[in-house]
Amino acid sequence: MIAAMRSWIVAAAMTAAVTANAAPRTRVVDVPPHDTAARFHPDDGGPVRTIYLNPCTGGCTVTALPTADFADDDATADKTIVLQPPGSYSLSEFAFGSASWASIVSCVQQVYSAYDVQVVDQRPASGVYNETLVAGIPGEGNEDRSTLGIAPVATDCSPLSNEVAIVFANADPGPDHVTGVCWTVAQESAHIYGLDHEFEFVDAAAPTPPNSSQLPSTCSDPMTYQTDCGGQKFFRDYGAKCGEFGPPEDNSPRACRCGSLQNSHAVLMKVFGAGTPTWTAPTSAITRPATGDTIQDSSSVIVKATAQRGIEHVELVLNGAVWADTLGDFSSQGLPGSDYSIALPNDVPDGVIDIVARAHDDLGGVTDSATVTVTKGAPCSDASTCAAHQSCDGSGRCVYPTATAKLGDGCSFDAECESSLCAQGACTQNCDTLDSNSCPSDFTCKSPSTDSTAGSCEAGGAGGGCCSTGGSTGAGMSPLLALGVLGVISRRRRRRSRRCAPSATRRSR
Repeated sequence: MIAAMRSWIVAAAMTAAVTANAAPRTRVVDVPPHDTAARFHPDDGGPVRTIYLNPCTGGCTVTALPTADFADDDATADKTIVLQPPGSYSLSEFAFGSASWASIVSCVQQVYSAYDVQVVDQRPASGVYNETLVAGIPGEGNEDRSTLGIAPVATDCSPLSNEVAIVFANADPGPDHVTGVCWTVAQESAHIYGLDHEFEFVDAAAPTPPNSSQLPSTCSDPMTYQTDCGGQKFFRDYGAKCGEFGPPEDNSPRACRCGSLQNSHAVLMKVFGAGTPTWTAPTSAITRPATGDTIQDSSSVIVKATAQRGIEHVELVLNGAVWADTLGDFSSQGLPGSDYSIALPNDVPDGVIDIVARAHDDLGGVTDSATVTVTKGAPCSDASTCAAHQSCDGSGRCVYPTATAKLGDGCSFDAECESSLCAQGACTQNCDTLDSNSCPSDFTCKSPSTDSTAGSCEAGGAGGGCCSTGGSTGAGMSPLLALGVLGVISRRRRRRSRRCAPSATRRSR
């Protein structure tokens, strides 16, 4: 009777190298959540802020408990119900050497560095922690060769403590063993904190692999089974539908375990709070045109941009105002530096133009390129040849006044706002409805669509809609071009796509 109260899923993860050979497997064990007193509670500074990665040096002996003995799970003694049948199991030690192990640990630490949790590879001398065994092959755990990882997940998605996950790291090493194992470790350890598998992002601002036929793939998030992009995976601040493979293999996409959608970053932020990110910031450089060049309407600005988390979008900043942007891409080769071509909008006024390319990652990391100064047509001599709300600065440049309006202040065009986004007569910023940190505490994230978590911050939760109305075209009235900020993790100002009518956007791919 008790066993019917709740269930955990024992979730199988994979590395990209395995998908061509066999599909990973998910096993379900019905047991109620347990060890309630030791669960992680962010409100009282609970104990489980440590994830121990164990390479099983010399081999590990794992005691598999009967599922009815779930309350006796014990990470400190390698006791768990996730292996079945009950008995003693021996896992061979991590087989790929100390350098590979150090790289995997470093990778997992970076993936979790956004959150206030510690990832270690030495068993803590005291206290409560969660453990991921990173060793062995599936057969040593009585699993078939397609199962590369197993972990408990509470049905109510509450974070658990003193639990054991297993990653069979000695299975097929694949072409990039470090990132593959890092992906699997991140996924299995996060299951313990309540995260489900993700199938596709519902936010079209998420970078999309080339030739993807679906919504933006979750391939860049470790909670995925998708393999259409490579490289290091990070927990992403996008709402996602859940699932594993998609039809005809299963019923993906599906509702997530604890809600219709899941935002992996927001879940971990709620559990742990903010940490100190250790990944590198984006880089950006304009490779064409060059300073001194003459340009014209629709001229292309070519930007080389890269980021360890991947580029979410690149903005074209002209004389200090955002005029256009382009979405980032993930590739099958990972996240190398990419060339982005952004067309100069036709309504950019003539004059001397200082061009800056602003590269963003998905959590607010932003870097400006060096300035390239060009001329389009004749330098301005007065405001008559400039866009609405602009003036001629005396050096031939059409410029907007310095943005001073803050979130919630009244506005009539985007460039008035520090966020570069004016909607319904007030300065706002883009947000995610699943991320409670994406708006200040006195604002509410509202989405105009039930099919997306992309929204805008509204004071007191009042109002609706997303699009600026009236006024000029160009940088003064481009509602999708919200300016990114350096404050990583929370208070993001992020441009989203799929927010307003296509005619309001200026985006190239």
